[in-house]
Parts: sequence; structure tokens; C-alpha cells
Amino acid sequence: MTEDKKDEIMENIIKKRKRGKRRKRKGQRRRSRNQRQSSFKGIAIGLIVVACLSLFAVLIMLSAHNRKPSIDLTLEKYNRIQTGMSYTEVVNIIGYDGTEMSRNKLDAIPTISKEVITVMYMWQNSNGSNMNALFQNDKLMQKAQFGLK
Repeated sequence: MTEDKKDEIMENIIKKRKRGKRRKRKGQRRRSRNQRQSSFKGIAIGLIVVACLSLFAVLIMLSAHNRKPSIDLTLEKYNRIQTGMSYTEVVNIIGYDGTEMSRNKLDAIPTISKEVITVMYMWQNSNGSNMNALFQNDKLMQKAQFGLK
């Protein structure tokens, strides 16, 4: 083999080795890029978890703020409530506002009838016992209870 041929072969071998090293470096870069992407994903997931937990805490605080007072509705209070009372009078006996369950409005018919607004409220104890009251034009028309003691 000639000297020139040997030099050419050696140059090709050196070039191939350099290319191999470059490819390895590129692979290493890719891995580090993937590692960076992975760490960003981890950070993003962490932030989402923190945001969800914060939202959950806010919702708990709001629900605690909107809870009914721990005043129990008793059968004695229920029996003091009479038809014809206003909603305000009923609330004064029970101790807190009821939850509006339904509302209906019948428009007035000139010279025949006045407007009629019907509202149903519910008061419920923590054990599930409850009372419903139906008001028409702010006057108690009907009441019902379940499980009051």
C-alpha cells in the first residue's frame, strides 16, 4: 500500500471517530434537553397541584362562612309559628333565614285579582330534620315539618 493511501485511510478513520464523538455529544444534548423538559413538566404539575389545593382551601373557607348558624330548629319553635305570620316574624322565632326552595309570581288581572307571589322556604337541622313554609304575599299559608324534636 502506498503512503498516500495509508494517510487517506487514517484521515477517514479519524473523521469517523470525530463524527461518532459529535453524535454522542448531540445525544447528550438531547438527553439534557429532555431532562430540562421533564423538570419543567414537574414544576408545571407542582404549580397546578398548589393552585388546586389553594382553590380547595378557599372553597372550604367560603362554605364555612356561608354555613347556617348552629341554632337548632325545634318542635317547640315550629308550634309557635302560626298561619298568617310574615316571613320576618317566622325568622325571628326560628333564629335564622330559611333557604328559598321555590318562587312563583302570578301577575295581577285588572279588576279581578292582585299579583300573587308564592315563596317556599326550608329550614334544616344538621341531623336532617326540617321545616318547610309556604308564603303568599309574605303571609304564611302552610307549614310542614319532618323529624323535629
